[in-house]
Amino acid sequence: MTWFLIINDTQGERGLVLDSATAYSLGRTCQADICLANEFVSSQHARLEPLADNLGFLLIDSQSRNGSFSAQGKAVKTMRLREGEPAYLGSPQTSITLVSTDSLSERRLVALINQAVPRPRAQPTRLLAHRSAA
Repeated sequence: MTWFLIINDTQGERGLVLDSATAYSLGRTCQADICLANEFVSSQHARLEPLADNLGFLLIDSQSRNGSFSAQGKAVKTMRLREGEPAYLGSPQTSITLVSTDSLSERRLVALINQAVPRPRAQPTRLLAHRSAA
């Protein structure tokens, strides 16, 4: 099964495919693996840890200032993300929802991926040697 994360924050709705063997950091800083646009999200707000046998992901709050919350509004330190059920980070304006790509129509999946905001990455500086014509 392939997992997809739907992100809702002040930049709107977007999504990304998750690697079921990779842990992800979530935070306001673009140094996080998943950058969230909301002043109430901490710079290193939480982590997503994959569960064994591709059964989903665990959300672990990184002692954030404004907390993480279940869909029912309960403050959580750790919670299993249930398919289709949002978790809120910092405020009700920022949510993440884990879904199986099987449960999304192809059209919806493409629309979410096309709205993804690329995370800026530092590019290595390359020095080019120029040869003078002899």
